[in-house]
Formats: sequence, C-alpha cells, structure tokens
Amino acid sequence: MAGTVSLRLDQPEDAPHRADLTELLVHRDFRGRGLASRLMAAVEGGAVRAGRTLLVLDTETGARRRACTSAGGGGGPGPSRATR
Repeated sequence: MAGTVSLRLDQPEDAPHRADLTELLVHRDFRGRGLASRLMAAVEGGAVRAGRTLLVLDTETGARRRACTSAGGGGGPGPSRATR
C-alpha cells in the first residue's frame, strides 16, 4: 500500500457539517510524488458529496503546515474549510 486516508463522518448532532480526517499516511518510498495531495483531493470530494463543509485534521507539530500547504490549505492554526 502506498498511502491511505480516512474520513470520519459520524459527528455529534450539533456538527452535521463537520468531518474528521483521522489518518493521512504515505509510505516513505512513495513520498514526494504528490500522493498526499491526490488523497486529500479524493477525501475532500467525498466529504463534499456527504454534505460536509468543515474538515478537521489533527497532526504532529510541523506536519500540518506541510500537509495543508501542499494540499492548498492555509497551513495555519485552526480548521480549514472544504470548498469544493
């Protein structure tokens, strides 16, 4: 397996617009090839089709900035919005 991403859609009743990205992993042999960006695009599309407009991704220090900046997100603190 080269990479994986998981989307958690089950949320509290007061957050039907939210989805959590619970994993975004790319095997080290496949890094630097744009796979994480393609996985993010796929999971964002699934979230939008499910009616979600807010995606939340918890990461290690420094990793979020790299992942979100590469995927076209803000990379700063706080959640990014799905816009597709």
